[in-house]
Amino acid sequence: MSRSAWSRCALAILLAVAAAPLRAEHALILKDNMAVLRCAPPSADLRYAGSNAPQQIFFADESVDVQLAFAKAAEKPGDWAIEIQEVTTRDPDKKIEDMEGYTDTGGHAPLIGLEGKPVVHPIKAVFDGKAQTIANVPVPHRFGTYALVLVNGPSRTFLATVARVPRPRAGGTLENTPIFGEFSMFDKPELFEQRASAYERMGIHGMRLETSWSEDKDGKADWTGTDRIFDAIGRHGVQLMVTLGGMRSWAWPFAPDQTPAAVGPTWDFNPYSGQADWVADPKLYPRYGKWITAFAQRYWKNGQGGLWGFENYNEPWEGGGISGWARDMLEYRKIQKLIAESAHAVDPRIKICAASSIMNTEDKLFPDGSNEFDKYIDVFTDHYVTPSMCYGPLVAKAHGKVSVETETWFVNTEYLLPQGVAQFMASGQGRLSPWHPRVLFDQLPGNEDHYFIPTPVVAATAAFNSMVTGKAFERVVFMNHLPWVFQFGKDDDTDALLILFGQLVTIGGDSPRERLWAQVEGSSGGTMTIDNADGLLRFCDLAGNPAQVGEAKVTLPMNIFPSYIKCEKGPKAATERLAAARIEGKRPVEILPHDFSKRVDEAGCAIEVAVHNCLSRPIAGKLAVRPPDGIVLASPQSDCPLAAGETRMIKFALTSGKANSANAYPFAFHFTSDGGDADYREVMNVAIVPHRTIKVDGNLDDWNDIPGITIAATLQKAEMEEMLRRPWLDLRDQKPNGNFGEFKLAWDEKYLYVCARVNDPTPQIDLPPIAGRDEDSYFHSRADDSIEPFKTFLQKHPGHSFAEVPYVYSKPPEASIHFRRDRLHIGLDVTPDWHDLTPDTDRVPYGFHAVPDTDYEYALYPCSGGRSECWRLLAPGVPRINDWPHQPHGARTTGPVPGAVHVVRREGDVYYYEMAIPREELKDLKLTVGTTFGLALRAGNGGKGPNVDYGADKAVTKSNGLTLHPYWEHKPSCGVKWTLVE
Repeated sequence: MSRSAWSRCALAILLAVAAAPLRAEHALILKDNMAVLRCAPPSADLRYAGSNAPQQIFFADESVDVQLAFAKAAEKPGDWAIEIQEVTTRDPDKKIEDMEGYTDTGGHAPLIGLEGKPVVHPIKAVFDGKAQTIANVPVPHRFGTYALVLVNGPSRTFLATVARVPRPRAGGTLENTPIFGEFSMFDKPELFEQRASAYERMGIHGMRLETSWSEDKDGKADWTGTDRIFDAIGRHGVQLMVTLGGMRSWAWPFAPDQTPAAVGPTWDFNPYSGQADWVADPKLYPRYGKWITAFAQRYWKNGQGGLWGFENYNEPWEGGGISGWARDMLEYRKIQKLIAESAHAVDPRIKICAASSIMNTEDKLFPDGSNEFDKYIDVFTDHYVTPSMCYGPLVAKAHGKVSVETETWFVNTEYLLPQGVAQFMASGQGRLSPWHPRVLFDQLPGNEDHYFIPTPVVAATAAFNSMVTGKAFERVVFMNHLPWVFQFGKDDDTDALLILFGQLVTIGGDSPRERLWAQVEGSSGGTMTIDNADGLLRFCDLAGNPAQVGEAKVTLPMNIFPSYIKCEKGPKAATERLAAARIEGKRPVEILPHDFSKRVDEAGCAIEVAVHNCLSRPIAGKLAVRPPDGIVLASPQSDCPLAAGETRMIKFALTSGKANSANAYPFAFHFTSDGGDADYREVMNVAIVPHRTIKVDGNLDDWNDIPGITIAATLQKAEMEEMLRRPWLDLRDQKPNGNFGEFKLAWDEKYLYVCARVNDPTPQIDLPPIAGRDEDSYFHSRADDSIEPFKTFLQKHPGHSFAEVPYVYSKPPEASIHFRRDRLHIGLDVTPDWHDLTPDTDRVPYGFHAVPDTDYEYALYPCSGGRSECWRLLAPGVPRINDWPHQPHGARTTGPVPGAVHVVRREGDVYYYEMAIPREELKDLKLTVGTTFGLALRAGNGGKGPNVDYGADKAVTKSNGLTLHPYWEHKPSCGVKWTLVE
């Protein structure tokens, strides 16, 4: 769900102003930042009034003329001067979590740092309250952000900031520029020209505008607001993706009120945040389409105008979107088709976009497996789909489309900008909005402009666009070892850009499991030294200035701080030089043990451990293994020489093993090498599926001697090893903090069997089955006329009935959907194929972004009346959908599994799940001895409390968006392999 609720009210006020920023938010003028500058905060009596550049953004060769207004009351004797000090937000260690500044898009505002020595410029101060011009203020020509501090003896007062930025690259367009803007900065019509000019100077050529049907009931269209917008942006090379959203009140079915949606009986008639529908009566759709055509005719101008494309609604989530969408997907499809046909009647080159997340796009437009809507959509849009969750570009590629991320808003520092943009573009996004404008600028006392003085993110944005515009992401240069190098531009492009990081940052969080090589990525420290005696590599800093000039050896920290690199001989020569860089002091390897494929007391049992060298040079190492009591290894140590980026599998045979009832064996691993040492611990399991015919009756007696996996949802890390060594009954006696469960699998020639017993003290057993549900019951009907609060609402609308709006949700759908229930939820990875998606492992390492690693996915859950239901969520040929009410379906689709046998029983706080999935259902899984497959398991908690996830602490898994539904939540991937045995 978007964090931008504050802006959505603008939909009701057609283009008057975009939503203003929250007044309490500040990105720069904060007590801690003033302390860094050793000055008092800005004063209305000593006021900075403006400059000769839009939003205080200057090119390097421009003179800086500022206007200052000093009140008579502020007059003091002595000399006055302006101190000019470069400020940055480039140090990750200077983030202060308790700073008073906070923005909901980027978290706590950053603490500034000081760069270089200040310049002091004497001025003559006139204390008459009028603005006086100080010409040719000696702001350095170096790119960056400069604080202006007014100095009078020991008195120091902050005035403002100004930015020096590189000129935009020639030939930039909306489609070849990485950073996409946001219209909300255009909050005052009288400043539209200035805002557009500021975006132009930052190299921004496109932005998103949320607007709606600007026509009155009598058919008169008011183009005043949009004319003013398009006139301003047109003069500055900016185009708009126009998100068409909530419509005029006269067009609503219950005009002048919005249609109440999924609200409770105590609803206070507040129509915001998904509580009401803001869309027109469907009878008016044809008229709406004519207005869209008129809009396109007015602003497209044969491709030379400010219009680039239309998006159908902002975040139209099922059950009630925050922007006033509360209809079913059938209505969305009608409007999508209407927008496309109405716009393409003017020109088929006008882009048609949808639907604020790839899961939303698939749900609404491609749920039946057909390509019907390919002609009604050109661009797939995402919101907040971070790299570990990102798969929209893969789906877009499969449909011959492109994908963009238009509401990410995680950047509030310089160093986060290249980190995030590089990762998103490597994940396949064509462009993105990495920030909200309120982290770009701040306000001064006595000035009504909320976007007045620039933060360092402005200079960072301009620098990135100037270097990357026109140069698409090509590849991660080193696919299996450090450092992280992202290439923009072709191999033969001598002006290509490489962005180097010693470590990646998790976008929107701090979990290294969302990144590849979690053990190495989660470790800090180290340096990288690059030989550059011949000056082959040219380094630039975050603002675009030359850096490390003349250094024969360039030493960089192995942290999340970026370096921009160009090479006059092109990326190939640069790659060879960077591959020879010497990395020291960094954890060298990932240690990746694999669970046992045989019982530990069985002949031939061994533990296999993969070791991945993440350094860019060969290392000579040894791996030592310390097994738990009861297990003896033939040899506890093995030589492990590794080439750069190599992964080597080492097998340690067991000479004896004693099985324990918990099937939990804590191992410790120690790697030593000439490149550094590394340790790792993990509780290993026997991951086998024995041959057994199971009677599915819910009592689990047939499972007694089959090894199971015990998982606790929320344990302190220190407790994990000890607690998971305990068998199920012992664990119950310990009452750990959180839900926990035990999982087992078996097979015969007819079925794959799965069972679980889950301690869950918040039962959810009263929900009906999904199959055969009355889908219309989720939407309004005449029956709602006599139910509160709808009954009271209708008193204002005599002669109307809720039967008129059978497409608007009247109750939320999530409460009964399969992935929001108490459930046993499984995913199977049985083939190397991605079915409908094409791997892009020629551009990025496998697992860099979300990986569709599940071939089959099922949920077993209790239903009212003591029943249960086994639901197919995914199988080869089944579209990725969520089964919302009124979901279109194709011939191959989700639904109850034919022939499945299942029981869910509850006793006290414990669920007993048991099911048998027929082999006819699992066509790609060979039910024969020796078959291996990846497995994901979740004991889902639909009530209060956490889910129980299998694999969350396994080295061979990573956090992945596509493993299990829903795809907007992280789950462990299917990295653990299970084996069918006798």
